[in-house]
Amino acid sequence: MATKKNPLSWYEKAFEGADFSKYSPAARSFAGLDGSPAWVEKVVIEVTQQNMPTVVIKNVRVLTPEFVGKILGQLCANLYALGEIFNKSMENFDPTILEKNMALLQENLKVPGVSSLLQLYGVLGSLMGDLSGNGERLEKHVLRSFKAALDQPNYNEAVAFFRGFAKGLSKKGLSAKGLEKTTTATPIYQRMLFDWREVDKLESVPKLRDYLVKNGVPEAVIGDISRLRRLCTRIGYAPGKRGRPPKSKK
Repeated sequence: MATKKNPLSWYEKAFEGADFSKYSPAARSFAGLDGSPAWVEKVVIEVTQQNMPTVVIKNVRVLTPEFVGKILGQLCANLYALGEIFNKSMENFDPTILEKNMALLQENLKVPGVSSLLQLYGVLGSLMGDLSGNGERLEKHVLRSFKAALDQPNYNEAVAFFRGFAKGLSKKGLSAKGLEKTTTATPIYQRMLFDWREVDKLESVPKLRDYLVKNGVPEAVIGDISRLRRLCTRIGYAPGKRGRPPKSKK
């Protein structure tokens, strides 16, 4: 945190000026997390990491010029990817077919997986709608950050920043097939995030498994109960422990 005695460095300002939730499908997908438990934040990091393959988010403690450069480079790479996906989708775009498909999905909301698919369409539509404006803002911010890196007197910091930017730009975090680091755990985490209020009220991991199946996550993706327990332990999700009344002493 900046103070009068310790103002933000040029690269800390560059980091704060980049609202990467505007350019990250994972971060952008999960709104309304105010008041959420700690495990939700861990899942957000897990999923966000999947579309930022050059950046290790969970291990960051102190900002460095290289890390900030890598963040900006990764954002640019992902914006390139969004543009490619958009252009590809527009080549054979037929609004009448889209309308028919959306109407069919709306008529089958109770079918497992349909609500998740509609939510995904909404997220992608929002991202594509903001692509132009976000791209311009990101470009201006990156250029300001480049100037700040070149203007400051510390040569080593400038080298680290541009080295990080090159690394971040070198690998796109998503494609038409999905996020770069998608795993079989991704659908589980996404469902838990979309429905975190309901999931946080569940009493046990078996209850969570039942909930996931009923809400469109295939059993083959979830795996056995021991695997699901390991995933829950990884994110610190402990169902049934919140709000339990203390046992009375006899």
